[in-house]
Amino acid sequence: MKKRKGQKNSEASQEDSPYISKNELDDAISKIKVRKALGEDEITGEMVKYSQEEDKQELLSLLNLIARKKETPKNYFQERR
Repeated sequence: MKKRKGQKNSEASQEDSPYISKNELDDAISKIKVRKALGEDEITGEMVKYSQEEDKQELLSLLNLIARKKETPKNYFQERR
């Protein structure tokens, strides 16, 4: 990526990295409140908060894919069920 005017080299290299880091995801997951109503996706806070590391990595990949393409992959959730 090109460096923006006034942007430091470290900032420019961050643009090439994932939109959401593993640490950011872990921090957000740690703040999830449990015992709340299901969302439209029928995923509970407990399911995310207590999921295996492999599942969290899959979630991180999905979130970064959505951020990069700026759209949700069609049929993503139906194919996974």
